[in-house]
Amino acid sequence: MRKPPNPPPSLLALGGVAQIIQARRYALITPLFGGGVAPSRQDPITPVRGTAIRGHLRFWWRATRAGHYATVAALREAEGRLWGAASTNDAPRPSQVQIVVSEVAPGHDFVVPDSRGRPLTDNRGDPISVGHFRSPFSYVAFPLQQARGTVRDGVAFTLSITAPATWREADTAHFAGSPQDEIAAALWAWETFGGIGARTRRGFGALHCLLVDGQKPDLPAATSMERWLAAQLAHHVVAGDGPVGIPHLSREPRWYRLVPERQSPTSFWADPVDAWRQLFTRLKDFRQPRPPGSDDPRRPGRSRWPEPEAIRTITRRRLPRHQPLPTSGKFPRAAFGLPIIFQFKDQGDPDQTSLQGVGDLDRLASPLILRPLVAGDGKALGLALVLDAPRVPPGGLNLRQRKDVIATPDHTLTPAEASQIMDRDGRRPLFGSNPDVLEAFLNFL
Repeated sequence: MRKPPNPPPSLLALGGVAQIIQARRYALITPLFGGGVAPSRQDPITPVRGTAIRGHLRFWWRATRAGHYATVAALREAEGRLWGAASTNDAPRPSQVQIVVSEVAPGHDFVVPDSRGRPLTDNRGDPISVGHFRSPFSYVAFPLQQARGTVRDGVAFTLSITAPATWREADTAHFAGSPQDEIAAALWAWETFGGIGARTRRGFGALHCLLVDGQKPDLPAATSMERWLAAQLAHHVVAGDGPVGIPHLSREPRWYRLVPERQSPTSFWADPVDAWRQLFTRLKDFRQPRPPGSDDPRRPGRSRWPEPEAIRTITRRRLPRHQPLPTSGKFPRAAFGLPIIFQFKDQGDPDQTSLQGVGDLDRLASPLILRPLVAGDGKALGLALVLDAPRVPPGGLNLRQRKDVIATPDHTLTPAEASQIMDRDGRRPLFGSNPDVLEAFLNFL
């Protein structure tokens, strides 16, 4: 980071501490969903907002530095001292990090391509939305079925960050490292694992850092990215469990996968979107294995997972042709995030059923993150990781039809129950006997 020759007056008010300014140029390597002031709506004038970036950086600061803190209160106190908190006359708490977004390239409407790179159209010849059932992105963009014109491509921007060169005396004891260490950790995690806009955990709005103070960042070639990732995690992530319930990054390599092209372990993609598509296609294969010969999306066949059979058993509703299958009665896919909507296609089967958390804590963000990563040689890999985070809300799970709770199911599998979930061919377990569904998916990759 470089020191500005003449810090502006507003910065001199921060306790008289010298400031450091850094400018970082980013490009989005996957389409941006939303990003404007209104949720899930694009803003062609201001597609990237500083307030949104500040929120992302706060999250990734917690994800990298939580291990330094024993309690939520201690973590919250440090976060407020660095990133700002509600102030009073007696206790002002302005942010010590100033963020300015400039030089925004707003991009253009994302056009879903066909196999030849031309716009994919519906039966009337109109370009389809990214969430349309015929879109190759529909599995990760299902909330966007009516979102034509709300997804943008080719977005880029410059982020200028101003931060203290040293801590004030009152702040020193609250942090694991220097101001540069704390901010560098948040920036690295955000640009490596995060993004801009909505649905970033499924790869939308993925970032790639082009320049730092006018210089290209020092990234290794694709063949060395695994070693680089391990070294960066060891450098930026503070060891320790952190406060209970705070999502954070693990240092353990078993919770990360870098995925090359399937044809060869040393072959990589030229286009990061292709790496991204490989990841979520594999997620679909894992979450929705169907019987052989059931490739028609209108007739997918019965799920290999235990939840649909458990719902039929609980509700005592099933089509006669859907004979009972062995089932654990568990709901293991809760670990992928909540709520989950189970939609049965045929009359006679159960009504629409939702799996969610108890009470007001009915939603839970997925701890699984999928996105592409561009190496120093310009080649792309898929990146999958699992945050160390709660797998279900604190109060447990509810199974609901309309507003009625019909069951309080469990999501934890035993090894024997895991081995009952079969792959597409029905000849072997989908993920062996590993009862941890998320780790099993990483191994499946």
